Amino acid sequence: MPCAISEFKREVIKVKIELKQHDKTIAKDTSVSERTVRAYKMNLRDHGTLRPPKADLQGCPHKITPEMQEVCVNTYHHVLPKAND
Repeated sequence: MPCAISEFKREVIKVKIELKQHDKTIAKDTSVSERTVRAYKMNLRDHGTLRPPKADLQGCPHKITPEMQEVCVNTYHHVLPKAND
């Protein structure tokens, strides 16, 4: 897997995108792929940043309800002082 693009290089790419430079020119000047430049341009247009926002959590919902967690916490607090005696 290639190394992450540095913060400085991302800022340079952002400035060049805002200056409406061509994708191929930006890619050549910053040593990144044209696909990276296009992805950054799309993210900048859609989200206002070079990186998209974090996705919502996926998968099965938590099995422990708030009431169950409260019981566990209360039980833990009752057991903890006895363990220290």
